[in-house]
Amino acid sequence: MQLFNPKSLSLIRRIYLFTAITFLNAVFLLVIVNLLSQFVLTLWFPHTSDPLSRKYQAPLGEIYPHLDKSQIHQLLQENWRLLKFQFEPYTEFKVREFHGAFVNVEAVGFRRSLNQGPWPPQPQNYNIFVFGGSTTFGYGVSDTETIASFLQTQLQSQTPQPVKVYNFGRGYYYSTQELILFLTLLKQNQHPNLTIFVDGLNDFTYTQDEPALVPILKKYLEDDPLSFGLSKLIEPWPLTKLYSQLNSIRSAPIDFASVYYQDPQHIQQTANTYLTNTHLITTLSQHYHIQPFFVIQPVPTYKYNQQAYFFSQPESPNLEYFQKVYPQLQPKINFETRNLPRGKAGSKLETNFLWCADIQESLAGVLYVDKVHYSPYLNQQLAKCISASIHLK
Repeated sequence: MQLFNPKSLSLIRRIYLFTAITFLNAVFLLVIVNLLSQFVLTLWFPHTSDPLSRKYQAPLGEIYPHLDKSQIHQLLQENWRLLKFQFEPYTEFKVREFHGAFVNVEAVGFRRSLNQGPWPPQPQNYNIFVFGGSTTFGYGVSDTETIASFLQTQLQSQTPQPVKVYNFGRGYYYSTQELILFLTLLKQNQHPNLTIFVDGLNDFTYTQDEPALVPILKKYLEDDPLSFGLSKLIEPWPLTKLYSQLNSIRSAPIDFASVYYQDPQHIQQTANTYLTNTHLITTLSQHYHIQPFFVIQPVPTYKYNQQAYFFSQPESPNLEYFQKVYPQLQPKINFETRNLPRGKAGSKLETNFLWCADIQESLAGVLYVDKVHYSPYLNQQLAKCISASIHLK
């Protein structure tokens, strides 16, 4: 007994053939359109298709005179292509474990430094945790050229006790996330002797006090899961990138930065958020007998010779407004230094604010490896600014 008669089988074949040809044509057309989109991106927007080109529009030989071309390529690959984020409770994200020739990140979440100490830290060592954003992490330089590595060498000269510095700098982090990370480490029974928080740039970039990946998390929770998954699937396609580029040209973006920084009250609110975080860190530190230091970092648009700057436009529109931000922040830091809150026993909390924002005013040479990240030389000078005010006990 036949399940299908010849006429039914013929109809099924025709339907299948039509569906298969239509699907293959659609896939072929999609491939062709994406190839054309990639060609247009490369031709019209040469710095959008390659993150290395987008970041580094400057003479690399002058920025990295101590490296040859192959080493420069490997360094940039490890910094900008191979490092990936992963989820972390409370702080939202951290860099995944990675081991390369120039960049090494441990699973616990810190980047290796010169003469790196063991994890967990050993009590016979003088252990120092350094927190901050991508400038502290050291994007664009090797493990041995970060702020933490230079601090390792400079502070070791102060004491015969072994000094071990742990670089907890992370891309996009600002003082709120650093406070949460510090609290998390304390809950894990990791109690350093001293902590250093290097901030300024990101605190006045994420002025709404929301971490960088909050918009993605909001979209995931508030959108339909299917549409969110589809949007993530097509996000890396050249056609999608080309559409985003053309759409950004057609619709001029609102300059939120200029609106925000025209109002001194907004700057004061952000400064107060930063200072509140430092107070909370200080209170935790006092309980665990940890000495905290809070460093205000340099930015390329504040007291820096722009003629020595390879990068014509600031990476963040907020950068140009640091000429307004830092002059308003400095009196607050000075006030905090003179009027520190007192502990229960009546003694001052041991809090130290270090104003290192203007160290580049008297420096010559290459200070930035891209639009915001420090060269090895500036990392070394910033470490000197910090270590000059630290006297290990």
